[in-house]
Amino acid sequence: MRRFLIVLVLVCSTVFPAWAEQRFALVMAVDAYKNVRPLGNAVNDAQTIKKSLEKLGFQVTLETDRDLRRMRRALEDFREDAAGADVALVYFAGHGVEISGENRLLPTDADATSVDTLKETSLPMEEVRETVSSVSKVGLILLDACRNDPFAGGAGAGRGVKALNVKTTAEVRPGLGRLGKAENLLYTFSAAPGATAADGNGENSPFTAGLAKYLATDGLEIRSVLTLVQQEVYDRSRGAQLPYVENGLPQMFFASKSAGQLPERERLLLAMADVTPDLRDEVERLARDKDMPLAPLYGALIDSGAKSLSADDRRKKLAEAADAFVAVRAQMKTLASADPTVAKLRQDAQSQLDLGAFDTARGKLAEAAEIDATSRDALKANFLDRTLSEATTHMISGGAARSNLKYDLAIESYEKASALYDDLARDKLPEAQRKQQLESLEVLGDLYLTVGNLSGGRSAYERQQKVATALAEAEPSNAAWQDNVAASTLKLGDVQRDQGDSSAALASYQRGLAIRTELAAGNAPDAGALGLEAAAFLKVGALHKLQGNDEMAMAAYTSARDIAARLAGKDPANEDLQSTLALSDRQIGEIQQDKKQLSQALASFGESLDISKKLAEAAPDNALRQFDLATAYDALGYAQYDKNQADGSGTTIGESAVASFETSVAITRRLIAADPNNTSWQRGLAGTLERMGQAIYFSDGVITHEDADRSLAAYKEANGIRERLVQSDAVNKQWVADLITSYEKMATWYEFVPDDATAIEFTKKAHQASLNLAALDPENMGWQHNATLYHAKIASSYSQMKDYANALKYDEAGLAYATKIVEAQPDKQTYQSDLIVFHSRVAIDKRLMNDYKSYWAQNDLRLEAAKKFATQFPQNVNSLRDLYEAYVEVADSYTTNFPQDAMKLYKAAETAAAKAVSIEPKNPEFDFAVYNAEVKTGYVLEDQGDKAGAKAAYEASLKSVQKAIDLKPDEVLYTASRDHALARIDGISN
Repeated sequence: MRRFLIVLVLVCSTVFPAWAEQRFALVMAVDAYKNVRPLGNAVNDAQTIKKSLEKLGFQVTLETDRDLRRMRRALEDFREDAAGADVALVYFAGHGVEISGENRLLPTDADATSVDTLKETSLPMEEVRETVSSVSKVGLILLDACRNDPFAGGAGAGRGVKALNVKTTAEVRPGLGRLGKAENLLYTFSAAPGATAADGNGENSPFTAGLAKYLATDGLEIRSVLTLVQQEVYDRSRGAQLPYVENGLPQMFFASKSAGQLPERERLLLAMADVTPDLRDEVERLARDKDMPLAPLYGALIDSGAKSLSADDRRKKLAEAADAFVAVRAQMKTLASADPTVAKLRQDAQSQLDLGAFDTARGKLAEAAEIDATSRDALKANFLDRTLSEATTHMISGGAARSNLKYDLAIESYEKASALYDDLARDKLPEAQRKQQLESLEVLGDLYLTVGNLSGGRSAYERQQKVATALAEAEPSNAAWQDNVAASTLKLGDVQRDQGDSSAALASYQRGLAIRTELAAGNAPDAGALGLEAAAFLKVGALHKLQGNDEMAMAAYTSARDIAARLAGKDPANEDLQSTLALSDRQIGEIQQDKKQLSQALASFGESLDISKKLAEAAPDNALRQFDLATAYDALGYAQYDKNQADGSGTTIGESAVASFETSVAITRRLIAADPNNTSWQRGLAGTLERMGQAIYFSDGVITHEDADRSLAAYKEANGIRERLVQSDAVNKQWVADLITSYEKMATWYEFVPDDATAIEFTKKAHQASLNLAALDPENMGWQHNATLYHAKIASSYSQMKDYANALKYDEAGLAYATKIVEAQPDKQTYQSDLIVFHSRVAIDKRLMNDYKSYWAQNDLRLEAAKKFATQFPQNVNSLRDLYEAYVEVADSYTTNFPQDAMKLYKAAETAAAKAVSIEPKNPEFDFAVYNAEVKTGYVLEDQGDKAGAKAAYEASLKSVQKAIDLKPDEVLYTASRDHALARIDGISN
């Protein structure tokens, strides 16, 4: 074991130009120890350092294999020779020990028969430090000491090592301890205090090799040089050796002053120095698991910004990067090139990837691809081979970009590979090449989804599906092609689902499921095939549930559970199967809960919870298992709450619901404490808190002040979490939608108190959030519609409070918003209808404020908008309904002063309603609308003294309302209206 120590003493306040000052160095090394374990590289290291220092302008004296007397004499000579030097340096390579907290260097004649003799025959480090400090303005002491235990005996040591009486204890330890004082000094150890350092298998120790490599780095201050050396050794040793630096320098010292851009590898090493110890542990564990170098993982961690992610998200990203690196490494080995130049460039690229130099590696691969492309265009005879070689290189380059989490570059490379394979669509390729093509398309689709490009992902999966289908049709017995068709089809279904095309998604899921089922049936013993079939059933079930088809969803979930149960029976220790069982039980329970089969739902959720408990207990440090357990408690609590409400508030199951929610909250809080940046945990906690707040308030039938306070506290905490999530990512649509719901819950809570003023404030917040959500996706009709209607909700709240001025303010704002949306997207019927609604609302507000002139004018505007809507969509019953209502509203305002105009408007309303009847003859609403227009006409005629005309209108209305009754006999409004028409007729007749 050796330690490396640099002590830099700086007295002068200026920065010295390289080689302008007087530089002296004393370089000492000991290999030939007489009484302790000899070394093999110390003298080589000294010679290497001597050469490096001479290149930097140092006058170097070399002393090797000296005893204590000669070492002290060398220090004395150096004190004389280097007196007044601008820079003085002492380097020692050999053994070093710490005795009772004092660092000592061992000469050739060090005697370890006792602690006392060891002290007498070793050189105190303080003597070296004092010598350097006394002679120079800038002093450096470089100790490369204790490469291995100097007290360990054994065969093969090579120098006749004898058994020693000194043992490694707290009093005497191999290597060096902390110096403790860093004033005007910079200490650097080749390993952390108390840790070991490697002697090296080559001519130099790892640390000396790094020092020789980086000491003369152009334009780099000494502390940065040491950082490069530190991280180089750490990376090369895969974390086994991390040099330690203790810095107390007040000024900078440059060994070389030339300026220049650092290479990619060196920039990475400097950045690695800022990585925290816990992240280093994470990277080292993953590198060990994947048997890969550290540098590529650090490159991915630093370049992608993954350091700021939650622990869970960061682990996923790093695992993704590691898997990509391992895949590239495997491709480098298996996908050889016949061109030696291309093969060499690929090998060079792999070497650069090992160093974390991703850009350099991709540059090498780009050169290789260009060679193939040029040859392919020039020599058609080798078109096939060169095309495949170029495609492979682009795939490798894409993998390299993936391992650095540079998704845009990866997508570019995989698209190039895909295009090259397209050129060979009609060629018969080896199976391995077609598998490579399919793999590249699947990875390409995954990459597009990672960056949120659903259209790109869909295109890639469709291309994968097309290629796989053609291969499967040509070779029906090839299960690999069939499996690839299923995989691409199911992934395509995922994209179609996320794009809102649920029908296409269901068709894709069902096709993928059919293939999975056929493959499983053809290979019944294959648990993997059955597991994939179960996963496909879960996808189909989720789509049926999304479409509201609970029966089909239940059948699919049950099939998935049955398969998982059979497999788990044969392999009960398989955690993935147990997890599938828990998930399918929970999904079955959700459907049962939706169908109000609450006892069955509780049983399903209970089974899911039991499995989740066992999985979580078996893996207490597995955060995902713990979160699954929290989710299981949350689902059970929600079902218990529903059961409590169905059975009547005050039952004990209401208390159980609250307890389940509290357990879920406690688990999730522990997860967040360990991983505070994990947004999935935070979002889950917010949802459970909201449900817990509801359960506390309504479960026991008696709302106490304590219940109210606990409920409100849960709602507020959930709301705070939702707000913080949106503040951290204002364009996350799901989080903004969650926040809207949270504000709505807060508003509802205060309405129930009641506290109308506070309720309105939260409704306003929900409104603003809905506007933000709509702005994120102007094409989303539902979001735009909700953003519009929030104006009406706020206005209605003010109307209930008799605050008509504020009601008008928000209704007019809603009208302006609706007008803007219609102008932007005039082809959307929902937006046209919203516009008419707000014309009506503004008119009503003005009437309530006794501004009848404005009320009439607003109704006229409403009618004009309704006419335009009906003209644009003449066969749309919604446009006809809006037109009918607008005609009636205006006509009602005309009956006193302009009766003839009123009757014309009622006739126009009747015409609109009659047209709606012709479009939907089974809808009694429109027959009743005809009745209403006719009976209102009768009122006007009767007021004008035209009893005959009025009677005819009432008789016509009687026929119309009877049609509505025939369609819906139990509707009280219709039967009462029939009686009203009869009474009107009877009144005129008598």
